[in-house]
Amino acid sequence: MSSASGVDVSLTLAGSSVTLTARPLPLGFHRRLLQRGFVPPAVPREVVRDSRGVALRDERGLAVLREQPQDAAYLVAQARYEERVAAVMIDEAIGDERLRPADAQPASDDDAAAWQTYADALLDAMTAQGLTAGDFARLCRAVGKASGLVEARHEAETDRLFSAAAAAAPKVG
Repeated sequence: MSSASGVDVSLTLAGSSVTLTARPLPLGFHRRLLQRGFVPPAVPREVVRDSRGVALRDERGLAVLREQPQDAAYLVAQARYEERVAAVMIDEAIGDERLRPADAQPASDDDAAAWQTYADALLDAMTAQGLTAGDFARLCRAVGKASGLVEARHEAETDRLFSAAAAAAPKVG
């Protein structure tokens, strides 16, 4: 549901039905994420070797490298990065105290370690309130829609997928 001030999302927090309103992200949000140290992990690479174990070299004499996008540690780091960015995005656009940790946001945008810790605390607070993966995705979608980042042609399919996922999700508690 959309309202003049944003996009409303109804869900259950700590056993109670609530409606949260996602407001548009401010211009410069992505830049602030980067300043706060939210940078995606680099895909690991390995040196390509021949059958004798000798590194292959290109025409400039540099070792030939192959990306390893299925590396387990990389995939975990990528998922963690995405969760942290989504949590900070939800916090910025929704700003509901029930979804925030007891600790305040870091005072400086330049303290990357503090921001990573805060993002993890946001995730813990959201989990403690009973948010499911489907709820988290719906909140992200509402923020995207409020910010004009979701195209209308994708909304019906996304609604169908989230409705099916929500219906199939086991109830916790």
